[in-house]
Amino acid sequence: MCVICRRRFPKRELTRYICPAGAQGPVQDESQILPGRGYYLCTDEACEIRLSKYKGWQRAPRGK
Repeated sequence: MCVICRRRFPKRELTRYICPAGAQGPVQDESQILPGRGYYLCTDEACEIRLSKYKGWQRAPRGK
């Protein structure tokens, strides 16, 4: 599901972003296997623009 528009898509149609420790913002995970909390975004251009304002990536991951 796209975190911006909340529409559902097959996983292969979404772009994954992660927030590595110390990063200032989300980083694209092209291989979709990097560790960390993942956020998925659809290919809609409006969603890509709104990603910069999305603050959900700042939440602390559960667990440790």
